[in-house]
Amino acid sequence: MAALVACSNEGRPSPSPDAGPASDRPVARCSVRFDGGPAILLRTSERRRLRIVLDPPTPGVGLRVGVVGVGLDASLTDTRALTGEDGSAETELIAPTDSATFRVRATAECGAEASVEVAVGDRGFGSIAADAVYRGSRTPERLELDIVSGSECPTMAGDRMGRTRVPLPGGLVRFGSLPAGLTFTVWAQTLGIDDVVLAQGCAAPQTIRADEESATSVLFVDRPLRLSGQYALDLSLDLTTTTTNLRDRWTAPVRTELLAAGSTASFITREVSRAVAEAGGATDGGSSPLQLVFEAALRSGLGARFDAELTTRGLRLENSFDQIAATTARALGSVHWQLTFPAMPNGDAVAPTGSEVVLDPGTPDVSRDDARLALGPEGTVALSVGAGDIATVTLSNTSLPWARVARGALGAVTVRLGASTTGEYAAAPLCPVAAAVLREASGVCDAECIQVACRRAVDALARAFDDEVASQLSTRSTTTFRMAAVATPVAHSLVVDHARGTFVGQWTTDPAATLSGPWTLQHLSPTQP
Repeated sequence: MAALVACSNEGRPSPSPDAGPASDRPVARCSVRFDGGPAILLRTSERRRLRIVLDPPTPGVGLRVGVVGVGLDASLTDTRALTGEDGSAETELIAPTDSATFRVRATAECGAEASVEVAVGDRGFGSIAADAVYRGSRTPERLELDIVSGSECPTMAGDRMGRTRVPLPGGLVRFGSLPAGLTFTVWAQTLGIDDVVLAQGCAAPQTIRADEESATSVLFVDRPLRLSGQYALDLSLDLTTTTTNLRDRWTAPVRTELLAAGSTASFITREVSRAVAEAGGATDGGSSPLQLVFEAALRSGLGARFDAELTTRGLRLENSFDQIAATTARALGSVHWQLTFPAMPNGDAVAPTGSEVVLDPGTPDVSRDDARLALGPEGTVALSVGAGDIATVTLSNTSLPWARVARGALGAVTVRLGASTTGEYAAAPLCPVAAAVLREASGVCDAECIQVACRRAVDALARAFDDEVASQLSTRSTTTFRMAAVATPVAHSLVVDHARGTFVGQWTTDPAATLSGPWTLQHLSPTQP
């Protein structure tokens, strides 16, 4: 359209059929140019010879020439020509009978094309200086401008070759040789990967005055973000309220048993005494002479010596179970709930394709020992993105099986402590000491026999402890979790990549009526822009 005195002289709206296609053309084996400057200024109805030059100079090459843009009644005497011996051809341009801006394009058979800007007017010419700087939130790869005749802001300029590319984030671009009396609008857009348009805008229309320059600015508007592919939602649940006093509640059965026995030493020797009786031939819970000897030794000082040895080594069962309970409660104090789901049109709700709980057994800087519990695809997830790039996520009719989560946390903690079960952890340091001290009075119940009895006693406590861990927390269904935050798109794209914020959720039952914590949304699958 207008002659462009700026970064380039790339093209304008739709070419006429004679001009040939503007893009999707094979790589040219030559180049073509219009002889003279980049712009031609004419009066109405004026005639001008145009010389088109091929490089390398080649005779007999076909050329197509046409008017591109709003040329009104402009015409060319020849729209097809052959190059002569010097590799050039000529045609004559007849200017329209009214003011206009357009281009003349030449396309060679070798695949090359070139264009020249034409401005027609009888009242002189002026220019526009457009400030086009992108300050939005998208991450474009390039910025393009164009100028269109009239006061309407187009959704897209027609001919890509007619656009001026400006280094990001943009700058001042001058459009010169514009016919006085006509109105022009500067149009711009930013583009990302695969030429997806990320933002568009126009400057205020300017009516040209002869020999004057009008200043204007382009106002960019970001295009809306969209959803595509799969997403992962991670909720960090702060369960401090839920885990309050859990340690005392979990260890209550252990303390009750030990209190009844009197001490850890008495609890273990009671089971070892039974083992001595069985080794001595007693049946149906009866006693044996060996058992009587063993119990007499306990009363005569062996029991006190065993208790002192455990005290010296710090081997108290209540302490072992206290440590496991405290570490498990801490692991439950920060639970990550991760759901995966597909993006749905219009933000419709969909069942999650994956749901799991991630538990940290007390080593936040070591992710390899995290425990992962797969859950069923219960409830729905709805994700939408709207004005201001606000991503909104809603979880409905979802629940967490807290009994299973608690058992998972306990299992993860036990493994981190180097054991496969709670009982194994508590018995490991204790039972060898029991065998070493009590062996002197156990008769036919050897050291292995004593350790088996010790582990049996500890396992009974561990089962009571494990059952308490599972029973103190039941499934806690939620009504709705709703969260919203500003989304960030994939680089050079309009697809939502990630968002993060804080959620608030309401449990339908105790112990924690209300939960809150950070959440993150992350795009998973590769997608088109």
